[in-house]
Parts: sequence; C-alpha cells; structure tokens
Amino acid sequence: EAEALQVDVANAPLTLYLFWWIIYGVWLLLVGCQLPEKLGWRSSFADMRPICMRLLRPFGVPQTAVRAHAAVYLAIHAALVMTALKLLPPLLYASEALHGFFLLVLLLFAVRQGGGYYKHSWGQKLIINIKKALDEIADKVEPKKVHGKAA
Repeated sequence: EAEALQVDVANAPLTLYLFWWIIYGVWLLLVGCQLPEKLGWRSSFADMRPICMRLLRPFGVPQTAVRAHAAVYLAIHAALVMTALKLLPPLLYASEALHGFFLLVLLLFAVRQGGGYYKHSWGQKLIINIKKALDEIADKVEPKKVHGKAA
C-alpha cells in the first residue's frame, strides 16, 4: 500500500503537467505561435524558436513554418519536464544539500529571467511606447498643412 501511494504521489505532477500541456499545446498551435511576431511579445516559444528552426532545417522545413516549430518546441518541453519530474524528486528527497542547491539555482534563474523581463518592459518597450504616444500627441496638436499653408 505504501508503494502504491509513492507511485500515486510521483505520478500526480506528471498527470497535472500533461493536462496543462494538452491545453497549452492546442492554444500554442492554433493561436499562440503567431502572437510574438504579430504583437512583438516575448515568450518562451519565441526564445526557443531559433533552436527549433535549426533542428528542422535538415528536414527541409522552411523558416516560415511556425506551427512546425511550435510542435518541436512542445516536444522538447514535454521531454525535459517529464524527465525532470521523474528523475529529480528521488534525488532531491534523498539529500537536503542537493535540494537546497537546486532551490538556489531556481531562485537565481528566476531573478535573472525577471530582470530580463523588466529590462525589456521598462527599457526598449517603454521607449517605443513613449515615442508612439508623443507622435500621436504631436499629430493632434500640430495644425495640418495644405499646400504649405496651415489649414
């Protein structure tokens, strides 16, 4: 009975992940894969897309095949997460030091990723949005000129 409980506890995160992965995969393949290019958004798929393109290049898949890139991204994501969910818990449960080190690595990675997001949002993206807003205000304030004369 204890062994069955261990299997259930080990498989629960995999079940939850697969449920999320199916919903996310359908959304990514239908809608999400095109949003980074259309809206200029950053996403983990957009960050990984160059790698997916390189992996598919030997098979003759064109660089414009966004859904094919998304499918490869989903496969890589699933393989890495499922491997981590199977291999890491027994290792981390056995060693407090290894568990602490893993948490520290996760914290440092999260800080790095968060810092990059804020640099993007409060840096380049903010400057672009301010310039756009100033241009819109200038268009409203400046009188329109018709044949060199103010209208």
